[in-house]
Amino acid sequence: MILQIIAILLISLGVWMILTWDRGIDNKTLAIVLTLAIVFIFVGVKILFIGVSSALLLRRLTGIILGAIGVFFIIGFPDVVADYQSPGMTWLMTFIGIIFVVSSAYLILV
Repeated sequence: MILQIIAILLISLGVWMILTWDRGIDNKTLAIVLTLAIVFIFVGVKILFIGVSSALLLRRLTGIILGAIGVFFIIGFPDVVADYQSPGMTWLMTFIGIIFVVSSAYLILV
């Protein structure tokens, strides 16, 4: 339990370092900050997934990626301007998005 909390803190710190770096710093300091952030994220992920089998990890990661694509197809894709696509394509991509979201829920939960 403590290791998971440490891993989550490391990942959060790494993401925070990447998102909030100062625009006025020189290249050497920026390289050090980004390298530390990547190391924190890598170590946090490594600690978090020590006891997880690779098949389970791959299935869950595939489910998360499919879910993100499905949510984009449901929410983001219909907002594309009608000049670039026909109206029937919006319904098709919404349907495919629903299929992706249901498939991702199955992959994540099972």
